[in-house]
Formats: sequence, structure tokens, C-alpha cells
Amino acid sequence: MGKPVETRRGADGETVLWYSREVPDSAYGRGNYAARIAPDGRLISLEQRLSDANIAKLPPDASSAEDVRDLLGPPHRSYRLPGEEREVWEYQLEGVQRPLTLYVRLSSDQIVREVFMLERRGAASRAQHHDKR
Repeated sequence: MGKPVETRRGADGETVLWYSREVPDSAYGRGNYAARIAPDGRLISLEQRLSDANIAKLPPDASSAEDVRDLLGPPHRSYRLPGEEREVWEYQLEGVQRPLTLYVRLSSDQIVREVFMLERRGAASRAQHHDKR
């Protein structure tokens, strides 16, 4: 799969190599693939992590930036909002009819404050907006 975009090592000796790729057979979106490597160098699994199930595991005010990186991998884009102490991580998702962007807003203490999706054309797409702090 080439060079990973990020490597994360776990306390249990497992290593996760992250790859960001276009989603096959999809008009839109990217996948964040986690190649889990055992301490002995054996491939444990290769998983596409940008899924509704994983996103649902990130409740606002109870999840950290580390939780997001461990579940979803590195963001496709990150930036600070002008005039705020918030950081935004964006993930491009495969949409059924239109492309979606997942936004994860983090406070200065690296706690997830909001998780929501929008159609990239600007219209709200799914009712997955949580907590408007």
C-alpha cells in the first residue's frame, strides 16, 4: 500500500499503520485504512475505519483527540477556527448520493466537543450533529 500517512504504536506492542486511499467503486470519499501489525510483525487485520459504527463511538465531551485518531485515523485536513480556541478535523466520506464531510471539533484541551456531517455542497446531510457548544 506504499508509505503510511501515520504510524501509531500501542501499549500492547501492536503497531497501526494508517493509509488514506480513495474508496474503490465509489464516486466520492476517501477511506482511512488501519493495518494492524502484531509485535512479531504479522498482519492482524486491514480495516477501513471511516464507518458509522466507529463515528458513533465518539460521544462529545467524553472522547479525546487520541480516541479519534485511534478509531478513525489521521484527519484528511485540520485547521483552527478564527477567533476560537477550537481545532477542526475533517474526514472526507463516501456518500450514498453526494459526498459528505465529517467534522470533529476539539477544544483546546483536546476533548471532542462536536461531531457532525455535512454534504460538501453545503446542505445538511444527516441528523448526526451532536452538542452545539
